[in-house]
Amino acid sequence: MKKWEILKTDRQKSAELAAATGLDAFVCDILQARGIDTPQRADAFFAEQTFDPYLLPDMDAAVERIQLAIDEQELICVYGDYDCDGITSTVLLYTYLQTMGAQVSYYIPDRDREGYGLNREAVAALAVQGVRLLVT
Repeated sequence: MKKWEILKTDRQKSAELAAATGLDAFVCDILQARGIDTPQRADAFFAEQTFDPYLLPDMDAAVERIQLAIDEQELICVYGDYDCDGITSTVLLYTYLQTMGAQVSYYIPDRDREGYGLNREAVAALAVQGVRLLVT
């Protein structure tokens, strides 16, 4: 039988780190458990975790197309996936697009009937519903 080993953290240090960084104290507990216990170390940790999405090929064109769809009130569909990161990313993108004023819907394929990834039938059905931009 496995036993969880939960590292003890100093709640006062977490509170101080939270005050200095603006992070939630719970996040600071996690950072502290990883040996990240100063604002400088927290900044360095998060700097290492960031990625410039414009390094991806054609990201500028994708952003322009999405902005055009928002401006023209085209129906955008976020086509997600049924696993935990697929659902999470679908919710994040859907919510962001909604706050930007987009006409947005989402689609999560049925695992048993449709399998993994895009499928022609779903894309065709979304087009019939008026979707003009599919983001996946």
